[in-house]
Amino acid sequence: MRSPSKLQKIPSTKEDIFKIIEQGSAWTESLQIEFKREPTGYDESNPLNLSKEAKKDIVKEVVALANLHGGLLIIGIDESDDKPPRAKNLRLLSKSGELADRLGRVIFDCIDPPLYGIECNSIRCAHEDEGVIIIEIPSSHTGPHRSTLDRHVYRRNGTESRPINSMAEIHQLTLLYQKLENQIESNFESCRNVFNNSFKPPNVIAWGGRLAIRVTAVPLTPVTINLDNSTLPTLPALIVRTDEASDRLPESQPFEWTPILRGVRGTAKDAQFHESFHMQENGCLQYTLHVTSQHTGPTIHFVWLMKCIASLAKEVFSFRHQHNIHFVDYGIEYELYPNNTISELGLARLGTKSVSRDTWHNQS
Repeated sequence: MRSPSKLQKIPSTKEDIFKIIEQGSAWTESLQIEFKREPTGYDESNPLNLSKEAKKDIVKEVVALANLHGGLLIIGIDESDDKPPRAKNLRLLSKSGELADRLGRVIFDCIDPPLYGIECNSIRCAHEDEGVIIIEIPSSHTGPHRSTLDRHVYRRNGTESRPINSMAEIHQLTLLYQKLENQIESNFESCRNVFNNSFKPPNVIAWGGRLAIRVTAVPLTPVTINLDNSTLPTLPALIVRTDEASDRLPESQPFEWTPILRGVRGTAKDAQFHESFHMQENGCLQYTLHVTSQHTGPTIHFVWLMKCIASLAKEVFSFRHQHNIHFVDYGIEYELYPNNTISELGLARLGTKSVSRDTWHNQS
């Protein structure tokens, strides 16, 4: 499965919508962009009445985009006759807010397997809730998906969404998704190994600690990032107190950055902690915090873990925006060492190593 193509800023205001028309030559239909003047059979006197054909058509486009690189379905823009078609005129939809909500429910109910992370929003461009509907579709890693309305699997081909009718082609697509799942797991495993090696000499001697937190973010769609022109993350170091009576996080310190194989690494050290942040060309991001205290009864405060996750989440969103990979979802995995439980008081107590995983859906 190829890496997603670069995409302009996702429109979020009426000014953005007007710019699409003004810059029509820059906004053309593609593998990741589809324009629609209005839903099939749209009746301005009853705009919330979606015909069966309208539902089929919208779901088809969403499935096709999800089965490739994700993208934008923009409803309320008339396209030109050019090849490829470009944004030509606005066709504002009445009750666009309610219509977006209705379309969102139809999309969720009519795709198998379920496709999560879709954003279906309206942008009001005039009075009386007249506007354009923007549907953001993430690139899926759980496909291939199909429409339950006509039982077809669709995929984007140039500026068209076409059905896949051959069982051989569906089988090939299924194998591609399996290969993607294996690659995701391999990326997580590689990040785990980096973390686990920090507990082996001479690394463990260098930081001399007993507690550690790892938070890893892995793209769920293959990407290749040119880090040479990348601005280094603004993620601040976390200075933590190991006194069990306090979970306060004092002032932060900046990272010192050094190049590594296929990536960069930032580190920050203090008498109490050793932190590192890895950013790789394959889009993987990893933050680790090693607490160097040797006090009795080691405890990881819950707020430390939440601060680590929140800090990495901020960098994921910034990273996606900076590199124009808006429709790439990330999987998150965190690990506490050597702790495995978080008490009702919000503390992780001494135990065995624990690993948990979740997914960040598209929230550009």
